[in-house]
Amino acid sequence: MPLPLIKLGVLFVKQMSKPLANAVKRSARASPTFKKICMKPAELYHSYEINIKMRILGLGKPTQKQALSPDKAVELGAEMIGEITLYTFLVGILYAEYSYSARNSEREKDEKKQYLMSLERHVTELELNSARVEAELRELQRKVGELDSKSYSLMEKVYGKGKKS
Repeated sequence: MPLPLIKLGVLFVKQMSKPLANAVKRSARASPTFKKICMKPAELYHSYEINIKMRILGLGKPTQKQALSPDKAVELGAEMIGEITLYTFLVGILYAEYSYSARNSEREKDEKKQYLMSLERHVTELELNSARVEAELRELQRKVGELDSKSYSLMEKVYGKGKKS
């Protein structure tokens, strides 16, 4: 049951973060600084992508490398920035959820610890009360024994030796 809900939650977050990623892409395409900064990483990414595809297809290492046009490099860089933004957003949400659950777990652990400590105190108090009651019971039994022996000796005096009622 939780897995479909998790998938639905991830899909919801992804859909909600797409406008944010698209806004980042638009501003990146319009920025001259972005064009200067992202041209090289986009070309490097393109080069690695071509190499990997050629090797997967079994064509070996490419002999001729096609340069990426400036417009396509800017587009690829904007796309990369959008994806990085999206994944950063998702990682932030996952980290926040992890932190929240860790805090809750720690709080629950502290509550259980406090509860166990209170139970231990209660058990200790009960043990002390039990020992006190046992001591009082022994004292009462001793007194009953004394009274019984006094009663027996009084009965002997009153009725004489050997007569018991």
